[in-house]
Amino acid sequence: MKKKKVFYDEVTFIRAIACILVLTVHVTATLFYSSKEFTAEPLLFFNQIARMGTPIFAIISSFLLMISVVNRGFNLNYFLKTRITKILFPYIIWSFVYLVFNIYFLEKDNNFGEFFGQLIYGTAYTHLYFFLAVFQFYIIFPFVQRLSNPKLIIFTCLTIIVNVIWINHTPIQFNSEFLTNFFYGRRSFLLNWIGFFGIGLVFAKFFHEIKSFIAKNQFLFLILFGLAFMETWIIISTNNGIFSSTRVENLYLVPLFISVLLIIYNLIKKETIVREIFKKIGNYSMGIYLIHPLVLSFFKTKIIDHYGSMSVLESSMFVFALIAVLGVCMALVHLISLLPFSSYVVPIPQRKNKKVKKEEEVPYLKAN
Repeated sequence: MKKKKVFYDEVTFIRAIACILVLTVHVTATLFYSSKEFTAEPLLFFNQIARMGTPIFAIISSFLLMISVVNRGFNLNYFLKTRITKILFPYIIWSFVYLVFNIYFLEKDNNFGEFFGQLIYGTAYTHLYFFLAVFQFYIIFPFVQRLSNPKLIIFTCLTIIVNVIWINHTPIQFNSEFLTNFFYGRRSFLLNWIGFFGIGLVFAKFFHEIKSFIAKNQFLFLILFGLAFMETWIIISTNNGIFSSTRVENLYLVPLFISVLLIIYNLIKKETIVREIFKKIGNYSMGIYLIHPLVLSFFKTKIIDHYGSMSVLESSMFVFALIAVLGVCMALVHLISLLPFSSYVVPIPQRKNKKVKKEEEVPYLKAN
């Protein structure tokens, strides 16, 4: 008998937050950044702290794969089918869309002969590199999912160690330009993200135990995240540079942040309107991720540059700009979802009936 699919509303909430964080990075960098500085210092902090968004997506990606194995078992044919239809097809389609966009809208010096190379490197547009990292993880996942619990924990510890070493090591000199570009010229190489993928595997394998532990020690997690957050604030305040998403500190900051989000979700889950808003954002998150650079480019080139007196917005406009971009993205994703075969363009999780099993709740506020 085929087991029913289980939906995790708290994970949808976390995915929504990750989506908003990614938008925050790109909204601040596109609409509020000029002459190598942001229009206000708080926007620099928002931009930097929001770089937890992509690592959260990496953790969720591996979590969803492993939790499916935990609940339903692993079938290679089903795995390949779903990865091709839900990830590969959208990646190819949107890579072509952005190539056309670069040529005809931004008038960049691109041509259609570059398309295959852009697919290989994930360079059709700046945000598509992450799909290449996910594809590389898909190659090893069929082997990793077979590991016993103790071996999976060891594997995850090794991925974190390798991730730290890779981030901090001195680049190796290759004779091949292809190898140099693949390993060091792109952020899409798996070792930049392998620790986050590993964390997602353990998070899925021990989901009940982790939720219960967080519920019983929620104040401890709040304090730990607060300390990590203060550390990040100090680092940002004393460093004029801009960090990337794949920095060592995110390997502990992001899991702590996810723990706090689990606590927050249990505070808001009874607020129907708030819960449904975040659920919609979470379900639309992949579509928003794919389409938001188009919306930002339109805001930048067709509205601000054309009608505005400055090339950037005033910092007081940040919240409005973020909500506007998010709203337009969601509207476009919804319109695309109405088209035939839209699941190959913007995959949206669907619950076929109201009896679909939901993950059991952990009473956070009542935990001892």
